Amino acid sequence: MERYISFQHTSTVASIQFNDTFLLKPSALIQAIQENPESCSYVYQYARKLQAKLNSEETHAAEHLPDEEIEECSEATDVYQLRHLSKEKLLVYFEVPTENTSQEEILAFIEDVMSGKICEGAHILHELARLFPELTPENGTHAVFTSDTERHRALSCMISVLWLASNNYEEFSHCQPGSKKLQPQLWSRLQDFVHWVGIKEKPQWIHGTLVYLAVKGLGRSKSLALQLPVECQTPDKVVCRLLENYMNVVPSAQYLDPVTHELVTSISKLHISFVFGQFMQAENTPLSLQILRQRAAEHDDAAYKLFLFSALTGLAGIGAGPGTSGSPFLIEPTTLTVLHSLQALQKLQLRSSQERHEAAGDLLEWLGQHWGYLCHWGRSLALSTHTLEDLAFLRLACICRTRARAAAAMGERTALEMAFSSWCSLSLSERQALTETRIWIYGRLRQCTQEPQGRSSPCRATELPVAVPVGLASMLVLLVELVEITWTQLGISVLPHQVEVNLVDLAAFTAAVRSRSVFFSCLENARINHSGNSGYVLNMTSKNWSRTEEVSNHDLAVSSAMRAVLRAVAKPKREETKDTRLTPLPSIIENTVVESMVV
Repeated sequence: MERYISFQHTSTVASIQFNDTFLLKPSALIQAIQENPESCSYVYQYARKLQAKLNSEETHAAEHLPDEEIEECSEATDVYQLRHLSKEKLLVYFEVPTENTSQEEILAFIEDVMSGKICEGAHILHELARLFPELTPENGTHAVFTSDTERHRALSCMISVLWLASNNYEEFSHCQPGSKKLQPQLWSRLQDFVHWVGIKEKPQWIHGTLVYLAVKGLGRSKSLALQLPVECQTPDKVVCRLLENYMNVVPSAQYLDPVTHELVTSISKLHISFVFGQFMQAENTPLSLQILRQRAAEHDDAAYKLFLFSALTGLAGIGAGPGTSGSPFLIEPTTLTVLHSLQALQKLQLRSSQERHEAAGDLLEWLGQHWGYLCHWGRSLALSTHTLEDLAFLRLACICRTRARAAAAMGERTALEMAFSSWCSLSLSERQALTETRIWIYGRLRQCTQEPQGRSSPCRATELPVAVPVGLASMLVLLVELVEITWTQLGISVLPHQVEVNLVDLAAFTAAVRSRSVFFSCLENARINHSGNSGYVLNMTSKNWSRTEEVSNHDLAVSSAMRAVLRAVAKPKREETKDTRLTPLPSIIENTVVESMVV
């Protein structure tokens, strides 16, 4: 375990006689488990959980760990969860007790709510739990595989569908706090979107959306995901697999007619292709919009409209508790952001096969949607969007989820001001490299700059989650070098807006590394590998991971040092002008309050 953790375990094996000698090296553990992948997985996941607890100071290094700590680390492993699944929890044997429900009964219930015949929230929640077996409190699918939190969230999302479709503003917003309660003006805009979807006149669509929301939370069940192939274990892929192959786990899908069932499956596949929550935070790359447009062209208009409607209503139940019969999440500031996101994505809809064919290669349109939505965020943060460098910094501000708040009385700087300072610390040539379109090919930049858990001070929101904080400025310097390496490895024949390089491994490495010098030298041992279609992933390799616990200094490799020297002496590609220069932060920023909701 010394390979993974930052303290040595020395005294479990005790000598009986004076001449007994025990030598346990890290290599001995590797040799013992290397032929058994299940053991390797167990040791890695156990050590990862233990290391996380040590880093967060939930527990402390000791010769003998408490039994409850050992059990908690063991329970975090896939092997433990699979081996403790009872036969009744296996997908092939699982059965949900169901009543004699039919599609006609569910459609009649929907019609009663739409007409106002049934309008009491508590009664509707009870009927939803009865008509959709996954939501039964005692032995439904959620009760067995997830938690009450997921079940309450699903119910809140589903009842929000009914309130939106029946234009019942009072019931939708009655559980929201008065100061942030959704106002009638925004409700009217929500109704315009519902009218565009056309769901009010189609109870079968409402039924399909309810089924999707009833089972969506099951995708976050690890015990379900582990029973599926590795390539199908992400939440949205789990949901799609259940809808297609495991009606015994999601019996509500049995009550759909074939056309509606195919529609719900199409909705699920679109959610696999595009994460709406990331788009809300302006964290997507332009490529993600291109992929969404291509996937939407494979389905009819109804699937795309219901995809957007399910994205809206899937947010409604966040924060729901027992008996929540409205939407606690879609309050005034959140709904405004959601509406801007939906309006941007509405424009991607292609109505005819001829339009799909003609627009298949039209890059300017989806690039325009991406930057147009980004400019909306710039206006909400009171930032300028006049120059390319303005847009580049705005993208960085969105990724860091900065919040413009009044500075503290002691002169504390806001996260937005710190991000601006980090950006300005770069040289002109470095800023120009990051300003070019190619920097936006990097996915998961948010994880590389996110705030560590337990830190709430706004002045530290841009620090990296490491034992010795690296800082946002250091991450930007690393990204400049990564741009150079990316273009060297991928070649100049690849257009920047047609690829995406996933940095999730870099984000995990950044969270674990304990030395600044190890961090700055990590790209020398990293590799960019193809991951399918136009996707690439930056792999940090085992050589980097073996150095995360080191605290000694490491010299930069010759190639990295030469690139740093060349950047230092390089002349900018173009001189700064008023049309390219970054606009300073406006003084009004000190009085601006912007809530960036985390989804």
